[in-house]
This record gives sequence, structure tokens and C-alpha cells, in this order.
Amino acid sequence: MLKVKKMSDCTFSEIHRVWNEAFSNYSLNFQITVDQLSSMIGKKDLLPSCSFIAFDGDRPVGFVFNAVKVINGVKMAWNGGTGVSPDYQGRGIGKLIMEATMDIYQKELVEMATLEVITDNIHAVSLYERWGYETVHTSVSFSIDGKGNEINGEEYILTKGTVLDVKSLDFYNHQVAWESMCENIFNGSSMIIANQAGTPLGYALYKPYIGTNRQENIILFQLETNPTLSIEDQDMAFHRLVDCVFKRGVSGRTGDFISANDRAFTMLYERGFQRIASRYIMYKRMYG
Repeated sequence: MLKVKKMSDCTFSEIHRVWNEAFSNYSLNFQITVDQLSSMIGKKDLLPSCSFIAFDGDRPVGFVFNAVKVINGVKMAWNGGTGVSPDYQGRGIGKLIMEATMDIYQKELVEMATLEVITDNIHAVSLYERWGYETVHTSVSFSIDGKGNEINGEEYILTKGTVLDVKSLDFYNHQVAWESMCENIFNGSSMIIANQAGTPLGYALYKPYIGTNRQENIILFQLETNPTLSIEDQDMAFHRLVDCVFKRGVSGRTGDFISANDRAFTMLYERGFQRIASRYIMYKRMYG
């Protein structure tokens, strides 16, 4: 018999099992250990009281992880992962956990719901559209293998700070994936480039992580340039920030990358970044 339980009422073993089963046939590798699962829940502010596991008897067969917080005065909810065991797909599990999710969103008075989904996951995209989500952006994830350049010149000021330091910039981009919002970057940093007069020319949000090569790598969440600049100056600021974040010999990747700069994707390709995946960023207005 099918039933849905709050994640807070489930064991880590049950949650871990259904996560790995649900992602066992994905094109990207999402397999994780129990310790990685525990760390992920904490770092991503996922709420066990607002997340759900579907069961068939005693077997966990589907899940949805949710986060809820106020961002820029709006109470938002993020679907941080939804999955169904392959042998239970097409049997109404997605409908059950989405019903539980919408119910908890209403009880929590969520105003805006958001999620990301891989663009070629047609069944998941269709499910979310049936529940009222609309695609507002398409993001691209990139990787780079240690091709940064040395930083030269003293005509620009580079200032490293916290991720929240960029929020006051006039050109800070709010329309990004949940995990790329400055409020949701755990242990991240910012880099702001300015001219000698102190005028901000651009910024980057990023953080280091230890890659499979056991060396420090970088994940880039945002990189934006001041739209009031000329194209040449925006390109310069963009490349200087890439050089600063990905110093020579440092590899890394981007998150779900979106930029208000139309040339950003082209410049990343020109720098040797390679596309990993594309995701739709979807929103559903609940209230307000």
C-alpha cells in the first residue's frame, strides 16, 4: 500500500536508499554515501519537516526534498530534489509527493516556489508543468581544466569579500538558480572588480571544494558585469574575474549558470569551458 511520510519520520537508511535508487539510471552521477547525504541536507538548508518520502509498504520508493526561507522579503520554497525508484515510475508516486509538497507550501504560506530540472528529463518537466510551474530560464553547467591566466595590470581593484557583499550592487542578478543566490551559498566568497575611481565593473560568486583529484577546485555560481559599461569594458571585467577566480592550474566548474550578459556563455566557451548539462529553472507563484 502506498503512503507518504515526512522525512523527519524516516531513517537515514531509508532516505539514502531511495535517493540512490531514484538516480540510478540518470545521465549524471548523483550517487552519494549516507555521510554525504547528511552533509547535503544541512548545507542546503533542506527541511525534514517539509520534505517527504513515499513508501510501498516498508520500501521507500520516492522522495522530495524541500527548503523554505524568506529571500528579498518573499517567502520562497525550493524543491531541492525529487526522485522515484525506476521500477515505480509511472505509478503515481510523483503525484503523491507533489500533493504533499503543495500542501506543506500552503501551510507554510509560501509565496513563490522554484526548482531546477535537467532539460532532457521530459517526464519530470511535464510533471512540474502540470503542477503549475513555468520555465523562466535555462541554465548551463560548465567545467574547466586548469586554464586560468596570470592576472596582470594595476588599473583595476579586485576586492574579495563575503557572498552577501554583492547584494547591494545595482546590477546584482536575483534571477538565478536557488543554489546560486548569495543567500544560499554555503562558505562562499565574492570578488568585485572596480576601476580606480571605485566604480564596480563586475562581480563573481564562488567557493573552493576538494575535487576527485584531491586538489582544491572552484565552483563558480555567478559572474556578472555592469551593464552600463561598453561591451569592451564588460568583456575585460568578465575575463579579469575568470582569471582571478580560476587562477592558473586551478580546475573547477560552474553551478547552474545564468548571466544577464548575453556574451557570457560565448566567452566561457572561448576560455575552454565545456558544457556538462542544461537545466530549466522553473517557478510557480503560490500567493502574492
